[in-house]
Amino acid sequence: MSTMTSKRKLSLDDILDHRAYERVREERRNEVIEVKRRRRLHLGTVVTVAFENRKTMLNQIQEMLRVERTVTDEGVMEELRAYNPMIPEPGQLCATLFIELEEDVGAAARVVVSDGVARRQTLLRRSRLGRRTLKRTWMELIGESMVLAQRFDPLHDRESEARLANLVWNSARRASQEGSVVVTLPTPRGDCSVTLTRDQFTARAAPIYRELSGMLHELRPAAARVDLLVAEHDLSLPGFIEMLADFRSCRVLSL
Repeated sequence: MSTMTSKRKLSLDDILDHRAYERVREERRNEVIEVKRRRRLHLGTVVTVAFENRKTMLNQIQEMLRVERTVTDEGVMEELRAYNPMIPEPGQLCATLFIELEEDVGAAARVVVSDGVARRQTLLRRSRLGRRTLKRTWMELIGESMVLAQRFDPLHDRESEARLANLVWNSARRASQEGSVVVTLPTPRGDCSVTLTRDQFTARAAPIYRELSGMLHELRPAAARVDLLVAEHDLSLPGFIEMLADFRSCRVLSL
């Protein structure tokens, strides 16, 4: 039993460095997406239970190291200590919870899994906390910056507003990954460009993040360790993972 158990857990030797992981990331992600699809159980329209295994946890650790830019052995060991307990032993199942946010509404639920049965205990829904609100907030940030820089307001021009809507998510993620991003839109007087930093995107989203964090704190039993499963594309948004850092001793898992 001990030999089988030890082989299930991950070690430093299983973790690729950043360059090696980037070379195989797309292939691995495609494999894990299919594995997770077969191991996902929907509980109504809001909550999903995802049953983890060694492969999904290895992918999770690699993605978190990539997002957090962790390069030291000590940092990798911290992730291993956090996520190895999620790898089930023979005859066991480990489940985490995925809270899905709708386009216009933020929704969070507390689910308890007991004797293999998942039961939703509490569901919270808040308006104006969905992706549409966050997108509009960042569009206004870019628009205000363009007005100050070049007296051009893309939100008062239907064509420019549509162009901005199409590039805002990519711009926010690039700012998060690279520290800043240059946003450019064509105007009758030529291109209008502004540079925005990760901190500017984060600061503008702070009121939304505070309300989302408050919902999670409301659902979390006092000082309890919980697993937070978040869509991977949300983890890459400016300030999102920093918001989750407030939940000390809790594991953040991406889907």
